[in-house]
Amino acid sequence: GIAVAVCFVKLRSEMRSAAQRNAGALRELASLSDPKELLQTGELLGWRGNWTGARPYLEQAEQRSALLHNEPLRLRAHLGFLRASLEHIPLRRVAVEVDQLIDNPLVAHDPNLLIRALAVKAEVSFHFDLDVCYKALHRVQELAIQLHDPAWANRASGDMGGIAFHKGTYSLGLVDFNLALARAELYKDV
Repeated sequence: GIAVAVCFVKLRSEMRSAAQRNAGALRELASLSDPKELLQTGELLGWRGNWTGARPYLEQAEQRSALLHNEPLRLRAHLGFLRASLEHIPLRRVAVEVDQLIDNPLVAHDPNLLIRALAVKAEVSFHFDLDVCYKALHRVQELAIQLHDPAWANRASGDMGGIAFHKGTYSLGLVDFNLALARAELYKDV
């Protein structure tokens, strides 16, 4: 009886704290009007593991970029929104859309857009084809090296370590993953 009551009080307190954080995030979202700021906030939340919290920022960034006829920014926000929506959209549908986006000349010729499209492709294909996932991550890593972007290169390396682990190469996967985690802390990408 007492243990259940204590758990209930603690749970209610945690729910109240989460509601207050969400209210603060909604106030912040309402205060931002620049699509670049919305996109930056959404991407930061997503890469820190809060894709659910990132979703409304990315959605607003996409809508406002469209109103400003800024297609590269709209595409970048849309790719982030797709990543943030993976729990809400059938993965096969996302895979088809991402492949179409990769073929879009604006995406194909812009390494910053292409790296994001390939990252979403990798995230989606991880669930049904590890070889496709690995190839997408390898391309992300190559692009990141070309762009001199150690954070993206490291994310791809860590994810490729995860694939090695899933394929049964545990020691290699563990080493790659741990190295990527240490580098992420160094790059402040955690």
